[in-house]
Amino acid sequence: MLAVEKLLRDLHGPHQLCHKCEAPAYDKLLVLTMPGKVKVRVLAGRNLPVMDKSSDTSDAFVEVKLGNTTYKTEVYRRSLNPFWNSEWFRFE
Repeated sequence: MLAVEKLLRDLHGPHQLCHKCEAPAYDKLLVLTMPGKVKVRVLAGRNLPVMDKSSDTSDAFVEVKLGNTTYKTEVYRRSLNPFWNSEWFRFE
């Protein structure tokens, strides 16, 4: 279990992971919203599901989202095992 998941479970109980926090819980989550930097690198996909039944392949891509920022890798046409080895996506 991720540390963030554990914190949310501790605050909201095991069956309620919510995106809206009430005032008392918000203060405890403030540390999660402090400024910082995150770098994400997309390397590859393996054994992706077939989405195009006529060619038994997929047009593979990855979207990486954090807050209001979204990055998207290039699309690999007709591939079930794409290899991007992409640049780093930076969130600040």
